[in-house]
Amino acid sequence: MMFQTKIHESNMFLGKVRKTSLKIQLLFFLSNRDEYTTSREIAAELEMKNPQQVQLLCREIEEDIQACYKNGEFELVVSQKQGFRLYQNNGDLQLLLNQYHYSELSYHLLTDLFYENPIKVTDFCQKYYISEATTRRKVLQVNKNLQPFGIRISIGRQLKLIGPEEKIRAYYFLANYLTYQGITNLPIEEDKQQAIIRKVSSFSDVLNQSYTYLQLEMVALLYGTQIYRIKKNWLIEDDSFSDYAFIPKPEQLNDWSEADWNFFLFMLYLFNLYTPKEVDYQATLAPQYQEELATWERLFFYFFPSEEKKLPNETKSDLIRLFYFQKMYPEEIYLFRVFPLVSVNELKEHYPLHMKRFDHFIEAFIPTCPHLNTYHFMINSLLLTLSLSPLEQRKKRVYLYLECPLSNAHLAHIRSSILNRLQIKYHLVFVDDPSSADLIISTVKQFAMPTQEYRLSVHPLLFENDYLSIEQAIINLLANKNPVKPPVVFDN
Repeated sequence: MMFQTKIHESNMFLGKVRKTSLKIQLLFFLSNRDEYTTSREIAAELEMKNPQQVQLLCREIEEDIQACYKNGEFELVVSQKQGFRLYQNNGDLQLLLNQYHYSELSYHLLTDLFYENPIKVTDFCQKYYISEATTRRKVLQVNKNLQPFGIRISIGRQLKLIGPEEKIRAYYFLANYLTYQGITNLPIEEDKQQAIIRKVSSFSDVLNQSYTYLQLEMVALLYGTQIYRIKKNWLIEDDSFSDYAFIPKPEQLNDWSEADWNFFLFMLYLFNLYTPKEVDYQATLAPQYQEELATWERLFFYFFPSEEKKLPNETKSDLIRLFYFQKMYPEEIYLFRVFPLVSVNELKEHYPLHMKRFDHFIEAFIPTCPHLNTYHFMINSLLLTLSLSPLEQRKKRVYLYLECPLSNAHLAHIRSSILNRLQIKYHLVFVDDPSSADLIISTVKQFAMPTQEYRLSVHPLLFENDYLSIEQAIINLLANKNPVKPPVVFDN
């Protein structure tokens, strides 16, 4: 499969130490499980060193949860026999994630340099009770993760964040967006948060967007990120953003330069918080990336056959936005892996056919557009293919015949129960003729070995083991189905 969901040792948000990265990965993993999981299973799934490492980290997470949540909103239950299970009772996982971020020296290093640049090394060391050698090691670590953004931290007598201002802002826009998701999660005083929201509300009508309160919070977060840079008189010198001057700068922002406004408007577009008027979109944005768009469209309809032959305009707009996003963030960025917005494992479980098709699709697409070979692009392409595919087309069809001599009402009840349990994963079709069925399910006991390979007896009450047996039979059936289309190379 194309997608790798494990965290590599160097995939550390803002240069995090490996322990914290693994804790975050463990939290996400356990949050997606509704049953106990042994340390051996976790170690194998997350490619960790050994079960003992899992046990140690989970014990620490248990203590972290107890310190962060005082009213039992989260509980990590540790069972010697069964393993680990995370219970959520109206708790917000983001609170604990924020605690992990705030506890890291790399977080303070980048946050301090955002507000005050440069900083004396001696002042930084005294503030956090660390040695200069520790600071230098941390700078080297953080710089590895800043490299894709085109910025870095220099260290001599001073710590200094170096790089084009637009790239520095682009980095903090993305980091804050993924970390906080809204201005009210930012660790500043509530009155300052509300002041920023009011300021954004005062000019939001200029953007001609109907924002929900959550979207307004997101705009306010990006606005708050930008105003600190403007107040420090750190200037954007790149004039290329003038191409996206779709709206005149509002009078409420008279302390902003035109470059500040054009950059802000473009970033809102990238983060799906601003949609230009159709005339501006067609004149400026749409003409770009037509070759990539045509290739994506052609391959999509090859691997995902449909009566439609053209992508909807909305999907084309989403793809153009995605291409522009990759231009701003052109390399593989580990922020997206540390802050996953989609559970790829869950999609693999629910839509195995679609995921196989998508793997072939992306394997054919990337060689034609190698600059788009990033996790973020693949995830968003996957979501677009899902949105374009009717639910039933994402799953292989399985024909079932149900034998239940008790009554028609009971037969209908069993059919509904099977559908409710398994329809999310498989396209199940009940037929009236057993000869046309892939699998015959019967409530009649069979004391002898079944004469048909795909005949299954279940209890009329449908116990848990019955559901598991039905699903295993379906899995065996699908393993013998024809594979999806292989990759194809189109002539240019």
